[in-house]
Amino acid sequence: MIEPIFQSRPDLSTVLAFYASRFPQDIVSAGVLHRALLSDPVFDATAGDYVMALDRCACGPTVRRFSRAVSRLIGCSEEKSLLLDVPAKMFLYRRSTKPTAVQSIEDERSPLVASQLISLLGFDQHRSTLTAAELQNVLKNFAVNSSDDDLARYCAYLMISELKIIPATNQQSAALLSSHLGFPATPRASLLVRFFRDLFGVSVNLEWERLMGKLAHSESQRRAMVIRGRWSGNPSLLITVLDSFNDLLLQRFSRGNSLLRAAFRKAARKSKIPDYGNWLRHPKVAGLLPKACPILLDCHNLRLRAEIAHATIKKTGRFTRRVTYREKEIIIKQLRLAYTEWFAEWKKC
Repeated sequence: MIEPIFQSRPDLSTVLAFYASRFPQDIVSAGVLHRALLSDPVFDATAGDYVMALDRCACGPTVRRFSRAVSRLIGCSEEKSLLLDVPAKMFLYRRSTKPTAVQSIEDERSPLVASQLISLLGFDQHRSTLTAAELQNVLKNFAVNSSDDDLARYCAYLMISELKIIPATNQQSAALLSSHLGFPATPRASLLVRFFRDLFGVSVNLEWERLMGKLAHSESQRRAMVIRGRWSGNPSLLITVLDSFNDLLLQRFSRGNSLLRAAFRKAARKSKIPDYGNWLRHPKVAGLLPKACPILLDCHNLRLRAEIAHATIKKTGRFTRRVTYREKEIIIKQLRLAYTEWFAEWKKC
């Protein structure tokens, strides 16, 4: 009764695929899904949903015919998106030999596809065909050599949690994960280098650990990863974390700069550090960083008006509000100029 809908209503593919998946190892459901795939679904999302359902329903000697249909989908796709790429490869790798599947994952060029295939084929409750031990070389290779921070960190985590192996890696994010878990690992280069280059377009070569100290450098790297994770999703959260990140940098810069060191201690009074907003307005700081200070203050003031920081604005009593995407974009562009001036001064220390 519902088979015609599989072809006429691609917008319902998620619901239809979920319903078909309720009949595992069922040749009738598999046939319905197979015919829907042969009709060349327009959208990758639709085809991907049906392939995931077919993976549950396929059985018997017809599987080879289903595999041919799935293989053809990848070549016919106009979108070439992950929504089809991951389900199709998962379907085919589950029905190939284990060495072939492992090698195919290791050769995968897309970090997102590789991570999802590792999750589905190795650790999914219903779809896994490979053990963690069989994936050990793949996990080690990505944890050590991947240029993608998320994939390297994910594989390092799996090695520790599933294989009880501490990856001997100098890959920055994977090594940082290991060090935060208490294992002996030191990133080869600071994560701050790529952080400022990728997010702000600032290419800087500073000895961050020497300038900031080991503990503060480690903390700044952790906060940099938090900022990257909140980059596009929530402007209010991004600006709040970014403001505290700038506060940490300014503290370490002021302690190490000969022109600011004494004034920094004096401004702190009985505390260990002065108030961030007041310190940005200090004549010595403003004189040393005439371009950076107003921009850092703008970011700080925006954070004070954000709904995450306080319920109301202290001076006006008005309710705080969310930071808009437009405001976030303006601050990010301005911070590029601020960091350029700031790091030029820091390099002299």
